[in-house]
Amino acid sequence: MNTSPRYIGLDLGTSNFKGVITDEKMNVLVTASVRAPMLIDGAIHEFSADFFVDRVVDLLWKLTRDYAGSPSDIRAISTASASGNTVFLDSHDKPLCNALSWEDRRIEGKTSEYLPGFDVAGVYDRVGWPYLEIFPLAHIAWLKKDRPELFAQLGRIAMTTEYLQYCATGRWGIEPSSATTFYLQDQRTCRYSADYLDWFGIREEMLPPILNEQTVLGALRPDFAAKTGLSTSTKWVLGSFDHPASARSIGALDEGSLLLSCGTSWAGLFVTKQRDAAIRAGMLVDPYLRSEGNWAAIFAFTQYGEFINARVDEYVDSSSTKFERLESLTRDGIDFENTPYVSITDPQSCRKAWQGLDTKTIAASILYSTSTDVRNKIEELDKAGFKADRLFMTGGPSQNAAWIRALSHLIGRSVVTPHRQFGGSVGAALMAAIGDGLYKNERAFFEV
Repeated sequence: MNTSPRYIGLDLGTSNFKGVITDEKMNVLVTASVRAPMLIDGAIHEFSADFFVDRVVDLLWKLTRDYAGSPSDIRAISTASASGNTVFLDSHDKPLCNALSWEDRRIEGKTSEYLPGFDVAGVYDRVGWPYLEIFPLAHIAWLKKDRPELFAQLGRIAMTTEYLQYCATGRWGIEPSSATTFYLQDQRTCRYSADYLDWFGIREEMLPPILNEQTVLGALRPDFAAKTGLSTSTKWVLGSFDHPASARSIGALDEGSLLLSCGTSWAGLFVTKQRDAAIRAGMLVDPYLRSEGNWAAIFAFTQYGEFINARVDEYVDSSSTKFERLESLTRDGIDFENTPYVSITDPQSCRKAWQGLDTKTIAASILYSTSTDVRNKIEELDKAGFKADRLFMTGGPSQNAAWIRALSHLIGRSVVTPHRQFGGSVGAALMAAIGDGLYKNERAFFEV
């Protein structure tokens, strides 16, 4: 009979949900994945919040089904989330409409119409992220202007991960990392911005309370435990935004560390103590390891992974094994002298550069071009004072040895890929273990 604790880490991305069960040393015992929900109609990107929860239930069921031990072994669950999906609920905590994705563009180019007089320029310094027309501020403004009958029924505003946690435990809560992408938090104080709430006409009690990182929100409700094959003794621990969770998984705890996290968007996360410098450099800031005075400074190639998918689909392979095909075509390496660079985000550039080329050369060009984009960004930030001597990579591309070799060649340093596509999940499992009390903090785990 097993007596060692087990932990579940969930990586709730934009395209896919992934999960792991680990032992106390973060060795992965079980993995699973499911597709994330999304309904797309032009600029509209939305989905049912309840279907979002159902998909996570499916993921948890797959994990517990394949786990050889007892459900009571699993002590805690936590999440790494691609936050920014807004859920509007009534006074009974039931969704009033579909959740709006962080990719939703229904008010793009219309900020002055939907947020007249709002201090958009001041958002960056306060929130840690610049104002973007695809995140909750824009979503709330849309509901208030275009759906006033629903706005009048509002009982609560949250994001999809917080709604999931409520469905699992019956309790509301959010931590400062995820609250950053909620856009209503003053990042320096980790409190909601009263003037923002006043502008929209919403009350603080309508929002999930901001709690400390890795707080135990509660134990699983009996109905949720029954649907997932888990125990009512399993705790739900507050996690973080997805890239900081991946950074935790590989021990990026000090300045000099850089994590490349490659999913729907590609991001590079530097550990820094200089929040203001990160903002001056145009980076996204996360309150990462804030108890130690650290921050995460993140550069993002937004939706970069989707552009790569589109190019691979069109020029290499559109099947479910397309990335295995990409890897097989590049297994022998890349001829850096004769492989063309293209802007992956520009379809016309790709069409022109790749006209008449064979599939193998196009595959090499995809790896070379994306690695060059990352190299150029690292060099730009190095000049701004963000230096890294330890480089790590997580996400799907980290499974491709040729991609890793190309990136290492271009930046002149080795790239370590400890957890590959499950970095966010393992980071979430570590946060679950910390919340459970097994470790005092991340540093204590890596010092064992």
